[in-house]
Amino acid sequence: MMSELIVRHGLPNTNHRTTILFTGVIMDKLDFQFPDYDIAVEKDRWIEDCNRYIDGSKAILKNRKTDEQYASKHLEWTRKWLTEVTDHQSLSSGMMSFHLLTTLRKVSSSSDRLLSSVIK
Repeated sequence: MMSELIVRHGLPNTNHRTTILFTGVIMDKLDFQFPDYDIAVEKDRWIEDCNRYIDGSKAILKNRKTDEQYASKHLEWTRKWLTEVTDHQSLSSGMMSFHLLTTLRKVSSSSDRLLSSVIK
């Protein structure tokens, strides 16, 4: 999701920080600690981690006109970074826990209701 928001954005200099924040809100709702350390205590580390992601992302996006594989490269970069900043929580068993799956369903269904109410 995070990579898609950035890759599909129409402007070459997408708003990475907003996308990171948006991803953090969703992960929080799913009970994933994002990042796996306290941002208030390690603010400099979080800024450094975000800047590292943004720099890598922009380097891939810079080649979007000449590299047909840029989207898959961006997805791989995003997965790698997310795995690092969530302390491999997403790779713990290869499957979502029942609690996380149930929460995701609740978030999805409420989003669908919100979206349909906006469309009507």
